[in-house]
Amino acid sequence: MKVKYDAHRCTVSEQTTCWKNKWSAQRRYWTRRTRLLAAARNQQQLLAQQQKMQATSSVSMVDVRLSFRKAEQCVTKASSKLQSLHISLTDKVNICLEKLPTDSTQDEAQITAAFGNVRIHTSSSEPYYWEQVYR
Repeated sequence: MKVKYDAHRCTVSEQTTCWKNKWSAQRRYWTRRTRLLAAARNQQQLLAQQQKMQATSSVSMVDVRLSFRKAEQCVTKASSKLQSLHISLTDKVNICLEKLPTDSTQDEAQITAAFGNVRIHTSSSEPYYWEQVYR
Protein backbone atom coordinates (compact mmCIF):
# COMPACT_ATOMS: atom_id res chain seq x y z
CA MET A 1 0.00 0.00 0.00
CA LYS A 2 1.72 3.15 -1.21
CA VAL A 3 1.15 6.66 0.06
CA LYS A 4 0.39 9.21 -2.63
CA TYR A 5 3.17 11.67 -3.29
CA ASP A 6 2.17 15.29 -2.66
CA ALA A 7 4.53 17.46 -4.72
CA HIS A 8 2.91 20.69 -3.55
CA ARG A 9 3.84 20.20 0.10
CA CYS A 10 7.55 19.40 -0.42
CA THR A 11 10.30 21.38 -2.08
CA VAL A 12 12.56 19.73 -4.64
CA SER A 13 15.30 19.04 -2.09
CA GLU A 14 12.80 17.67 0.44
CA GLN A 15 10.91 15.44 -1.99
CA THR A 16 12.85 12.27 -1.26
CA THR A 17 12.90 12.97 2.47
CA CYS A 18 9.16 13.66 2.50
CA TRP A 19 8.46 10.43 0.62
CA LYS A 20 10.72 8.37 2.90
CA ASN A 21 9.14 9.74 6.09
CA LYS A 22 5.64 8.85 4.93
CA TRP A 23 6.76 5.43 3.79
CA SER A 24 8.73 4.66 6.93
CA ALA A 25 5.82 5.49 9.21
CA GLN A 26 3.64 3.06 7.33
CA ARG A 27 6.43 0.52 7.26
CA ARG A 28 6.91 0.90 11.03
CA TYR A 29 3.21 0.26 11.61
CA TRP A 30 3.15 -2.95 9.59
CA THR A 31 6.42 -4.16 11.09
CA ARG A 32 5.15 -3.54 14.62
CA ARG A 33 1.82 -5.19 13.83
CA THR A 34 3.56 -8.26 12.38
CA ARG A 35 5.81 -8.57 15.44
CA LEU A 36 2.89 -8.26 17.85
CA LEU A 37 0.89 -10.91 15.99
CA ALA A 38 3.89 -13.25 15.94
CA ALA A 39 4.46 -12.75 19.68
CA ALA A 40 0.78 -13.44 20.40
CA ARG A 41 0.93 -16.61 18.28
CA ASN A 42 4.04 -17.78 20.13
CA GLN A 43 2.39 -17.15 23.51
CA GLN A 44 -0.68 -19.12 22.45
CA GLN A 45 1.45 -22.05 21.31
CA LEU A 46 3.46 -21.95 24.53
CA LEU A 47 0.30 -21.94 26.65
CA ALA A 48 -1.13 -24.85 24.66
CA GLN A 49 2.09 -26.83 25.20
CA GLN A 50 2.05 -26.06 28.93
CA GLN A 51 -1.60 -27.07 29.27
CA LYS A 52 -0.98 -30.30 27.37
CA MET A 53 2.03 -31.11 29.58
CA GLN A 54 0.02 -30.36 32.70
CA ALA A 55 -2.91 -32.50 31.51
CA THR A 56 -0.78 -35.52 30.59
CA SER A 57 1.30 -35.46 33.78
CA SER A 58 0.51 -35.09 37.44
CA VAL A 59 2.56 -31.88 37.72
CA SER A 60 0.87 -28.62 38.66
CA MET A 61 0.70 -25.73 36.23
CA VAL A 62 3.04 -23.62 38.38
CA ASP A 63 5.73 -26.30 38.17
CA VAL A 64 5.19 -26.65 34.43
CA ARG A 65 5.61 -22.91 33.94
CA LEU A 66 8.74 -22.92 36.11
CA SER A 67 10.27 -25.74 34.08
CA PHE A 68 9.42 -23.97 30.81
CA ARG A 69 10.98 -20.76 32.13
CA LYS A 70 14.10 -22.63 33.23
CA ALA A 71 14.40 -24.26 29.81
CA GLU A 72 13.97 -20.86 28.14
CA GLN A 73 16.75 -19.40 30.30
CA CYS A 74 19.04 -22.32 29.41
CA VAL A 75 18.39 -21.78 25.70
CA THR A 76 19.04 -18.03 26.04
CA LYS A 77 22.28 -18.62 27.93
CA ALA A 78 23.46 -21.21 25.40
CA SER A 79 22.60 -18.92 22.49
CA SER A 80 24.57 -16.03 23.96
CA LYS A 81 27.54 -18.32 24.64
CA LEU A 82 27.37 -19.63 21.09
CA GLN A 83 27.29 -16.10 19.74
CA SER A 84 30.29 -15.02 21.82
CA LEU A 85 32.27 -18.10 20.77
CA HIS A 86 31.41 -17.43 17.15
CA ILE A 87 32.60 -13.82 17.47
CA SER A 88 35.88 -14.89 19.08
CA LEU A 89 36.44 -17.53 16.40
CA THR A 90 35.73 -14.97 13.70
CA ASP A 91 38.29 -12.61 15.24
CA LYS A 92 40.91 -15.37 15.37
CA VAL A 93 40.30 -16.33 11.76
CA ASN A 94 40.50 -12.70 10.63
CA ILE A 95 43.83 -12.33 12.42
CA CYS A 96 45.12 -15.48 10.72
CA LEU A 97 43.87 -14.34 7.32
CA GLU A 98 45.71 -11.04 7.72
CA LYS A 99 48.95 -13.00 7.94
CA LEU A 100 48.38 -14.59 4.54
CA PRO A 101 49.45 -12.77 1.38
CA THR A 102 46.59 -11.85 -0.93
CA ASP A 103 48.50 -11.63 -4.22
CA SER A 104 48.97 -15.40 -4.74
CA THR A 105 47.48 -18.73 -3.77
CA GLN A 106 48.78 -20.26 -0.59
CA ASP A 107 50.28 -23.69 -0.10
CA GLU A 108 50.03 -25.94 2.94
CA ALA A 109 53.10 -24.51 4.67
CA GLN A 110 51.85 -20.90 4.46
CA ILE A 111 48.39 -21.80 5.75
CA THR A 112 49.85 -23.83 8.62
CA ALA A 113 52.21 -20.96 9.52
CA ALA A 114 49.32 -18.47 9.51
CA PHE A 115 47.38 -20.63 11.96
CA GLY A 116 50.27 -20.75 14.43
CA ASN A 117 51.91 -23.95 13.14
CA VAL A 118 48.86 -25.99 14.11
CA ARG A 119 47.47 -27.99 11.23
CA ILE A 120 43.73 -28.09 11.75
CA HIS A 121 42.71 -28.07 8.11
CA THR A 122 42.65 -30.90 5.60
CA SER A 123 41.55 -31.33 2.03
CA SER A 124 38.76 -33.61 3.24
CA SER A 125 36.92 -33.95 6.53
CA GLU A 126 37.54 -37.68 6.85
CA PRO A 127 40.89 -37.55 8.73
CA TYR A 128 39.48 -35.01 11.17
CA TYR A 129 36.44 -37.21 11.75
CA TRP A 130 38.51 -40.30 12.48
CA GLU A 131 40.91 -38.39 14.76
CA GLN A 132 38.19 -36.66 16.79
CA VAL A 133 35.57 -39.39 17.07
CA TYR A 134 37.65 -42.44 17.91
CA ARG A 135 39.99 -41.31 20.68
